[in-house]
Amino acid sequence: MKLEKWKTAAEEKGNLVKMREHEQVWNAVIDLLDQYVEILGDEWVSLKSFADIVEAGFESLHFSLIPPAIDQVLIGDLEKSRIMDAKVTFVVGVNEGVLPAKISNEGILADEDREQLLAVGIKVAPSSRTRLLDENFLAYKALTAPTDVLYVSYPLANEEGKALIPSSYIKRLKDLFPDANELFYVSDPSELEEDEQLSFVSNVTKTLSYLTSQLQMKQRNYPISDVWWDVYNFYLGSLWKDKAQKVFSSLFYTNLAVTLSSEVSDELYGDTIQASVSRMELYNGCAFSHFAQHGLRLRERQIFRLEAPDIGELFHAALKQISDMVNEQNISWANLTKKQCEELSRERPSILLHQSFKMKFCSARNGIIILNVN
Repeated sequence: MKLEKWKTAAEEKGNLVKMREHEQVWNAVIDLLDQYVEILGDEWVSLKSFADIVEAGFESLHFSLIPPAIDQVLIGDLEKSRIMDAKVTFVVGVNEGVLPAKISNEGILADEDREQLLAVGIKVAPSSRTRLLDENFLAYKALTAPTDVLYVSYPLANEEGKALIPSSYIKRLKDLFPDANELFYVSDPSELEEDEQLSFVSNVTKTLSYLTSQLQMKQRNYPISDVWWDVYNFYLGSLWKDKAQKVFSSLFYTNLAVTLSSEVSDELYGDTIQASVSRMELYNGCAFSHFAQHGLRLRERQIFRLEAPDIGELFHAALKQISDMVNEQNISWANLTKKQCEELSRERPSILLHQSFKMKFCSARNGIIILNVN
């Protein structure tokens, strides 16, 4: 095969990328032909049909090239990946309930039932005890994968700020390697010592946000490091002065609600208010929501889109009109020519589409009409 020759030639020249490309195409083609043999079997098909089938199969193929060089980064799942002899490994998210995972009893069978079924030779899903042992094996594989350096990290809180507990493996690693380096990364500089806060002064844009948060703490009478006053003076004496002053002005902004005048209130709500209990509850829960809904009378803008159900209704209506016209003219369905069918299929749907747009436009004339027609 020519693909096999191209693969061998590229390998001899040391072009590993081309070699892997040819190898992927060869394996994909062979797998595709094996599928055809399994599906079609001994069934005879014409040459044209076979060409159409092969072409459809080729169009569905997808290729992805893994870097064949030694220096590469692999991101994998603990259960599915088989990564060995990596120089450096990063194991992230090592929290309790993640590694080892929290095992829950799911299904109608208890662990005792599963063990009894396995004992008599019936294959079922593993029990909680077996899965817990598998978790220890997965952790062992991950922590012993690197040959040079191992990095293990875990968050102290989730996106909502709730505290997370480190995994039990963290304590075992500390006991086994008491001299291992342990670093603590935070998002708030105030949680570090003064000399360590300098690491947050690096990027001009990012440092400005850190400085603003520190000045907010100073407004609330919390002590801040002298480093941030030097940073503050830097911004006021640099090209970033205007932008920094605009950001600093937010420290003194107060969002106070302004009482509406009696004239504006009368125009919004009228002289007499007839309200339901739910409306009063809405006002008690959120006065602004009541103002937006019953004062400004805000409503969601009606947008017309030609969705799949609308297209189906158009097709059914077009078929009905074509059927009615054929019956009115006493035309036999068997005598309809291909040209007549094409003319009817072009004419009737276009009329219906125009009528549908007109009807939708009238119902949404106070909004914006968006026509998504392919």
